[in-house]
Amino acid sequence: MEASRRRIEEQNYIMRPAFDELSALFAPSLREEHREADGQPLLVRTFPLQIWSDFFLEIHGTPGGLIWDERFVRADGTPSPRIDAPSQLRAWLMTKDEVEERFGALEEVELWSPYAAYSFNHPAPDGQGEQTHIVTFSRSLLQSAKPVRS
Repeated sequence: MEASRRRIEEQNYIMRPAFDELSALFAPSLREEHREADGQPLLVRTFPLQIWSDFFLEIHGTPGGLIWDERFVRADGTPSPRIDAPSQLRAWLMTKDEVEERFGALEEVELWSPYAAYSFNHPAPDGQGEQTHIVTFSRSLLQSAKPVRS
């Protein structure tokens, strides 16, 4: 088991110091800044994506060079789409923060990094009560939005 664990660690960039290595793949960075999460100091590098101008990719690294987080964020000066109802949500349209800003606090359903599923309630289309919706994200970018059938 120990030998298997070592082989997995050697092949899995998330489990070894790879912040600089991954950053080099996307270089040059647009900006670098220091942040803190859960008491952990982090260096955050933000990269523009040539084929995808609406979003930037942020890579968060620990002082030891480990990757703490990777997430998509809205590109500077790019407005978030105007969404009036959950039925308008589409994959790759919004970030988790934008969905939460529009529809209120999201309740955690399942976390399996880099994927996360959340739920929120919104008035039902027929005006009768509320309907629960499940939204799934990968690296904080919306992948799916579905109403829950009661």
